[in-house]
Parts: sequence; structure tokens; C-alpha cells
Amino acid sequence: MHTLNIKDIIVLLLITVNIYSCKSAYDVPQAGPPGSRNYIWTADTLSPEGSFMFTNIWGSSPKNIWLVGTGTTEDVCLWHYNGNLWKSLNYLPSSNLNALSGVDSDFVWAGDIEGNLFKYDGSNWALNQKIITTGFDLRESIGLYFVSRSEGYCVGQNIKKETNYYEAYILKYNGSKWFPLDIGTNKCVFTSIKKHVKSGFFLISATEADSAHQEKLFLFDSYNNKLHEIYSGKEPPVLCEINNELYITMDSKIYKLGKNGQLELWKSFKWSTPYLTQANGMSESDFFGIGALGLMHYNGTDFVTIYKTNLMLFNMLVFSDAIFVCAVDPVTYKTVIIKGVKKQEGK
Repeated sequence: MHTLNIKDIIVLLLITVNIYSCKSAYDVPQAGPPGSRNYIWTADTLSPEGSFMFTNIWGSSPKNIWLVGTGTTEDVCLWHYNGNLWKSLNYLPSSNLNALSGVDSDFVWAGDIEGNLFKYDGSNWALNQKIITTGFDLRESIGLYFVSRSEGYCVGQNIKKETNYYEAYILKYNGSKWFPLDIGTNKCVFTSIKKHVKSGFFLISATEADSAHQEKLFLFDSYNNKLHEIYSGKEPPVLCEINNELYITMDSKIYKLGKNGQLELWKSFKWSTPYLTQANGMSESDFFGIGALGLMHYNGTDFVTIYKTNLMLFNMLVFSDAIFVCAVDPVTYKTVIIKGVKKQEGK
């Protein structure tokens, strides 16, 4: 069972967070013009009373962003950014929020470690549904993803406290309620789920917390509730989005999903740059990544560090004119939100 301390949450963030053309890969739009690197950077340190460690970030626009995490009290685990200030909100009866996602400003969801799924309707947060699996003590929500207002998925692990036994689960939302899918027994923890638009399948990242400790990636057929393991190894796969399409980063390399359902190498930066993981952005010539020296940017030609920092970088949220990066101060363990706003041309 996961214990909610700083070190475990940092490990969870590392496994959840978000080369050349292959003829057998699904067709994607051609890369656009080189992306701009002309940003104005600021950093906000969140300093609530008591401890807090973020777990996820989601937003509908640069002026409407939600942040969740785990902390000592309920009033420090939900944050909102209105375009000017970050503010903690005591709206949810949970101090252990892991999952977060949405569709629009009036359709946002969060999940915790006790099977609670909360919904925000644009005005208020409220408990929507609580699901506990028979024979288990906890249902920990780790990853949330919505295709639309009538189709959503939640992944994580079911836990037996006494024996520390755990197994993965998938919940599906049909527009009115959540229900578990019959996927058999999978002795691992599902950490994130995203849809591969071109194929219609989903990819699910996972980890085995036993002594062997294998990272995994599954192809999920939502029509038939079938899972197919396409990767198992020591390197954690991270599901990322470029121009609303799914990419996978692993071991300083970026992969696409091939038509045969296997990973195909798109670009490798393993030896040529300090790039480590993640690839999120507007196009294949305008995306951000996390490197050993800080935040990196690829413009179709080179991959360089554009924001140097000693902070530990994790989740990022990218808009056409702004980027938000969740970070942790390695000394104080405080959460820091790095914000970059693209400068307008001619200014």
C-alpha cells in the first residue's frame, strides 16, 4: 500500500507524469513552423500552513487552472489559479487527492485514495460517487482522463490493508455514473490513461511495486475491455500529448504507437542533449520537455534548455500562449509553479 509521504509521492510523480518518421506509424500532421522560445518567466511558491505535495494539474485556460495534492489537512490539497493568483480552497473533504482531469471550466473531476470521485460544475465542488471494491479496503484513484462529457476513465489500484495486496482497476464514466470494467486480475498499479486518437485505443502506464519492480505499458481496447501488454522494463513510460495526439517518452527517447500496436521510435535525444522525459506542446516542431538542467524546448531543429533551474520538474500544462510546470524545491520540498507567457510579436 502507498504511504503518503514526500518520497513516495515524488516516485509516483516520476512514473505518472505527462529519431525519425516511421512509415508504419499512424499518419500525423506535418510539423508546423519552429515554435517560439520568447517567453516571460515567473515562479510562484505555494506555502500553505502545514505540509503539501502536489500530485496533478489540469486547466481549461491559462486563467482557470486546478491543482490537487496530498497534505496534512483538507484545506491545503485543492488549489485554483485565476490568471493572477494561486489560492487554496477548502472545498473537498479529502487530504489525499491524486487524480485530476476535465473537459471544460464547468466539468472538472478529482479523485482520492478512498474511492471518492468529486465533480466541479463551474460553481461548486461536490462528491459525485464513492466506489469501493468488495474484498478491498481502498480504491486509490491515480489517473483520470475524459474523451468527452459522456466518456471518461479512472485508473489506479485496489488495496487490502492487512496484507498489502493490490491490483489494478479501470472505472468508466458514461455521462451519468462511474462503473468498474471487468479486466481480470492485474497485479500492478495503473498510473495514467490516455486515448490514442488515430487508432481509437487507449494506452495505460503501470508499475509493479514488488521486488522485481517492472514498469509497464498496456494497449487497452475499450470496446471489448481487453488489455495487451506492449512494454515491460525498468524505464517508466510517460504518456504525453503533442497537438492532441499521444506520444510516449522513455529513456530520453520519444515513441509513437505503430499500426501493429507496438511502440516505434520517433526521436532519440539520449546522447545528444540533456533531455530526460516528457514531450508536450502544440506541434512536432514546438514542444517542451524536462531535462537535467531544467525545462527544454524543441523547435524542429534543436532541443535546448530554455529555463535553467535546480528545481525538480514534473507535470506540465501547455497552452498556445503559456506553459505551467509543477516543480518541487529539493531542499524545502515546497511546491513551485513555473509559468511562462509567450511574448507577442513586435513587443
